[in-house]
Amino acid sequence: MKSDKKYSYIVALISFIILMVLYNDILFHPNSYIFNSMGDGIKNYYTADYYINHDKTLLQTRGLNYPFSELIVYTDNQPVVSILLKYLSNYFPSIKSNVIGIFNLMMMLSIVLSSYFLFKIARRIGLPILYSILISIIISYLSPQVERYTGHYGLSYSFFVPMLWYLLLKLKENNYKMKYYIIIDITLLLFAFIHPYYLLIGSIFVLVFGYVDFIYRKSFKINSSIIHFLLSILPIVIVQLIISSIDHISDRPTNPWGILNYVATFEGLFLPVYSPLLDFWNMLVKVRETNIESRNYVGIVGAITLVLITIKGVKYLKKKKIKFILKPILPDALRTSLLTAFLLLLFAMAMPFRIGFEFVLDLVPAIKQFRALGRFAWVFYYVFTIYSAFYFYLIFRKWKIQSKKKYAYVLLSFLMLMWIFEAYVNNNRNIQIIANKKIDSYKDFRIIDSLNKYGFTVDSFQSIVPLPGYFIGSEVIASELNDVTSFESMAISASTGLPINSIMLSRTSFNQTLISAQLFSDSLVNKSEILKLLGNQKLLVIKDKADTHQYNIESKSKYLFSDDILHYFVLNAQDLKSSNYKISGEEFVINKEGRITVDNHFVDYQKAITIDDKNQIIYSNTNNTDTNIYCNYLIKASNQEHLPRLYLKEYDSNMNLLKKTEFKPTDLSNNTIDYIRLKKSFSIQAESRKVEIVVDSKNTDLKSIIISNFDASFLIKENNKIISVDNYIL
Repeated sequence: MKSDKKYSYIVALISFIILMVLYNDILFHPNSYIFNSMGDGIKNYYTADYYINHDKTLLQTRGLNYPFSELIVYTDNQPVVSILLKYLSNYFPSIKSNVIGIFNLMMMLSIVLSSYFLFKIARRIGLPILYSILISIIISYLSPQVERYTGHYGLSYSFFVPMLWYLLLKLKENNYKMKYYIIIDITLLLFAFIHPYYLLIGSIFVLVFGYVDFIYRKSFKINSSIIHFLLSILPIVIVQLIISSIDHISDRPTNPWGILNYVATFEGLFLPVYSPLLDFWNMLVKVRETNIESRNYVGIVGAITLVLITIKGVKYLKKKKIKFILKPILPDALRTSLLTAFLLLLFAMAMPFRIGFEFVLDLVPAIKQFRALGRFAWVFYYVFTIYSAFYFYLIFRKWKIQSKKKYAYVLLSFLMLMWIFEAYVNNNRNIQIIANKKIDSYKDFRIIDSLNKYGFTVDSFQSIVPLPGYFIGSEVIASELNDVTSFESMAISASTGLPINSIMLSRTSFNQTLISAQLFSDSLVNKSEILKLLGNQKLLVIKDKADTHQYNIESKSKYLFSDDILHYFVLNAQDLKSSNYKISGEEFVINKEGRITVDNHFVDYQKAITIDDKNQIIYSNTNNTDTNIYCNYLIKASNQEHLPRLYLKEYDSNMNLLKKTEFKPTDLSNNTIDYIRLKKSFSIQAESRKVEIVVDSKNTDLKSIIISNFDASFLIKENNKIISVDNYIL
């Protein structure tokens, strides 16, 4: 198909023209837009920007997780891209001021490359040139990876799967020659250091594709099968060896939550995921809500294809022609790809683990590191949309032969127009979000002038302390994220080069998180570990003006000035040393374990509780009249899989469950290196007659717990000596 070469370039050109029309100013001024200024969106810009502009080492960054550093592979800064840009910036300094623009441009242009490879695949399965041009562009713009533009930038390269699929077809056509294995493995290694999900998705795609092809061709030989297996997983082994040789942290999380939650779903695959078509479907039947990991929508053409092949499949089953289901009459390359994609879809839906094989996750815990299984459905999206286009082309051709030419063109035109509309909606949603996110507030160097005005320079400070702080990445423990202080702290850090005393990374050290979080703890908490690391140099404290909470750090800091968004303070870290508790006389004194009742108030104090089973009841009241319950507990800070979650269960007089309220242990504002102290208040419904507090954990020890129906400071005494205040160990 030598003549196809020029057409593949034409496809790329047309796709680029469409990109210009749709994204317009965003494409021509990519450095003027922040695609997402919150959460992962701003963090994934910042980690690359800080590394390229301020870090002095090749593999480590100090922007987040100060006073520690972190390997760049855990920062989502697309290491292979960031390292290349950092090197090139020595020769082209303008790169340093255009990092965000370069990342934005790479994301958008990936659609063009996707169109290029999909065209080549469409031609390989026998679709005509003009039709191949049309469907390759539509499928590229409908891609679920387009949604990643608004946060998960490293996952937005929509050409990865089509490119790998094309290389697999070349591998198959050339009878699995080593040359193509080498090209594929090098590709996977490079993309592994853009985002690790590419590595696992790609390796499994290669592995399954080869075995399916061997079975269909009846050429399943032991030697070739072993070689295929080894060469398929070789990139994973190499990446693991590289990471283990440069990573010396031993307490990274091994059991992240979510592997059975972030999965592909039927609704996300075959029902519209955005308005206006979603609104139409919701009028007919309520569509279950989807998340970004479950949305891999194949469009209306794919949905109709599913209906038609299901009907045909039922007919085959009735006629006992199962072989036509297992081995459909299709071009060899498409048939192999379709079964491969279906098997990967089952994995993306977590089907093996949902039907009795969950124990495999414990046998192979490495699988749990890739908790967003829904991403494996990307392979199904590209293969099934190409198959759908092929399926309707066969109908079109059949109707033409049957002298139904007019109907054939009407059908195909209608379906393509609907598909084009859906692809437009998929991108227009992004454009509407992005167009309102100008970059003006990022890298505002006026902060330096403001500091100078009050007698300070950037060098006067060692780091930035945001209030509230944020600690995301250890998986075991976390904190709520304030969008204002997370964005502003990263913007100021990018402008000044000052690192941040907070964490928003991946697989962060549990011990480092505990030490860093000490900085934000109560004045009674011992902070010796973090203060030892920070020394005597000043800290620049910033606080969201809309936040009315009074922080311990704030009370120890000196106010400098305010702008429209933030208050600014200066702090000497050593001023945060724990202070002695002064009895006010207003405290409620607890002298022993058990329940204490005073008038209508009660306190239940327990020590050293061992949680042996999930859903163990630690408090029960079968004659409830309370409107609030307060729970304050202290847990050993060990690197557990998860901290225990507490639930308040409320029942009516007939013992019917009225409400179940979950308490996620996200408050990291009070911990030492040994213990984490958590507090939660629950509101109780008036009709609740029975109340239970249940711990959803196993093999957990609570050092102590205080449950009460009133809020107060509780003094715990033993032998007339105060040992703790509100579960703060003195």
